[in-house]
Amino acid sequence: MGKRVTDRHKTSPGEEANDAVNEHAPAPPSVTPRQERAIGVLLSGSTDAEAAAEAGVSRETCCRWRHRNADFIAAMNEARQDLAQDFHDGLRALLPGEAVVTDSHGNRDTMSFRTDPCMDGCEGSCPK
Repeated sequence: MGKRVTDRHKTSPGEEANDAVNEHAPAPPSVTPRQERAIGVLLSGSTDAEAAAEAGVSRETCCRWRHRNADFIAAMNEARQDLAQDFHDGLRALLPGEAVVTDSHGNRDTMSFRTDPCMDGCEGSCPK
């Protein structure tokens, strides 16, 4: 019988580990093209039925992926985080200098942002 997948990264004494593989990093989620389409549709705010229709599967299959398929769940969470980061970066680009933010517990904090040129067209010579 072949080696177990977990044995492939182990080294013998004197043998160097494969630098391309990080044992501590989780493997990227493995999803099918249909699952990728379903994730995109779900993250746009569509229903399971709409995502299933777009992916060419039944609504039940889409629900099963969302609730029981670890790779699908991980890929969807990763895509959701990427989407949130893109949204956050877009908002950051709109804010000049600093902003005072309040979290859900009422804690206030000052966040510094990249300063963009003045939107009045003065090209930085504005006294603002």
